[in-house]
Amino acid sequence: MLGLGRADDGKGVRGEFIRLRGQAVFRHGADEPLDVFRQQVFRVHAFNRAKASRLSLLSRHQETQSSRG
Repeated sequence: MLGLGRADDGKGVRGEFIRLRGQAVFRHGADEPLDVFRQQVFRVHAFNRAKASRLSLLSRHQETQSSRG
């Protein structure tokens, strides 16, 4: 977790957010328990890591296909 701040989600709901590697994850005030909030953050982090890995594999596959063609 690289930052913590307060924000408005654009719908008039105020809450907190943390920024994780450029990704802002929003917590709606005190209604959402902090441990659930942290789980969401780490889920976002894991999703982004998996997405980057898939894109890397796809890129390598495309390079291999184009070098064969």
